[in-house]
Amino acid sequence: MPIHDWTRAKPGRFHHFHTAWMVHLADALNAGRLPDGYFALAEQKTDTFGPDVVALSTDSVPLSGTGSDTVAVAEPQTERRVTLGTDPIPSRRLAIRHAAGDRLVAVIEIVSRRNKDRPSTVGEFAGKVVDFLLSGVHVAVVDVFPPSKHDPGGMHPVICELLDPTAHGDTPPPGRPLTCAGYQATRPPIAYLNYAAVGQPLPGVPLYLDAGVYADLPLEETYTDAFDCLPAVIKGELRIG
Repeated sequence: MPIHDWTRAKPGRFHHFHTAWMVHLADALNAGRLPDGYFALAEQKTDTFGPDVVALSTDSVPLSGTGSDTVAVAEPQTERRVTLGTDPIPSRRLAIRHAAGDRLVAVIEIVSRRNKDRPSTVGEFAGKVVDFLLSGVHVAVVDVFPPSKHDPGGMHPVICELLDPTAHGDTPPPGRPLTCAGYQATRPPIAYLNYAAVGQPLPGVPLYLDAGVYADLPLEETYTDAFDCLPAVIKGELRIG
C-alpha cells in the first residue's frame, strides 16, 4: 500500500493510526519473525523512555540455530550505510533495562507529527535514539512525515549530529523525503537507510538484535493492516485530492 499524506489528517488522527500500527507490528514480529527467546511488546516503559515497540530477550539466547528463518546475518540491502561519528564517549552511556528484568535489545520508533513541531521535540526524539544507541540498544526509526523547518533533512541528520557535532548527516535524495533507518548499536553506531515518498510503498528496514544479526521489519504489511482498520472518515481525509 502506498504511503499516505498524513499532513492532510486532522489533529489526533495519526495518533490513532500510530497506536494500531504498533500493535500490528508487534503481533507480526511475535508471529515467527523473531528468533526463539525474543519477543516484542508495544508501548512498554523502560527505565528512562517509552519506545513504540520493544524487542526483548528472556535470557542470553544465542541467535545462531534458533530455527527462525526471518533472521538474517548478511549485510542488509539498504540504499545507504553510514558509520555515525567516532567511538562514543563512555560518559554518555545509560543502562536501560525492561522493568520486569528482561534484557532490552532493540526498540522501534514511529515518528509522529508532534515529534517535529518545535526544536525541543525534535531534539528530544533524536536524543532518545542516541541514548538508546549509546546504551547498546539497537533502534529502528520509521518516519512517514516530511521534514519540517525544525528537521529540514529529516530526523536522521539530527541524530548524526548528536553523535558527532562535526558531522553533517545524510539528507534524503530529491523527491524521496521520507526516511526509514535501522541503527546498529556498535561502537561507533552504523545506520542503514532507505527512502520513500508519499504514494510509494514503505521500504524495508533492518531491526538489529545482536552484532551482525537482524530481522527485516514488515513495515508495508503492518501499515496496510493498520490502515484497513481505520474509520472511513479518516480514510476519506487521506484520499482527498
